[in-house]
Amino acid sequence: MAVLAQRKTEIIEQFATSKGDNGSPEVQVALLTENIKNLTEHLKVHRKDFTSQRGLLVMVGTRAKLLKYLRTRSPERYQTRRRVPIAPRRPRTMRRGCRLFRGSVRGAGAGAARLEAAAP
Repeated sequence: MAVLAQRKTEIIEQFATSKGDNGSPEVQVALLTENIKNLTEHLKVHRKDFTSQRGLLVMVGTRAKLLKYLRTRSPERYQTRRRVPIAPRRPRTMRRGCRLFRGSVRGAGAGAARLEAAAP
């Protein structure tokens, strides 16, 4: 579901860096965050709506790119952007795809059996 026009103008006014600003990365991140919240609620009800699920993933990726842009180009603007509630990322060692991730079920396979057999 799209953000209502009234809510959109509220978000733009809240996160705009200057009057008439509606395209800065801060505003775009805030609008994407609102869209992501709405779409997440929609997907809780309509679990098999795979088209909307793909749209959600695209939005999340776009928001991540904008946040990376802010973080690399202007860290001070990235810090002030913290007004947008975004869940913090896990440390690298805690992510599923990382080889250092110790909470994986895959880690209990043949390699774990070889380690147990080698232990005195």
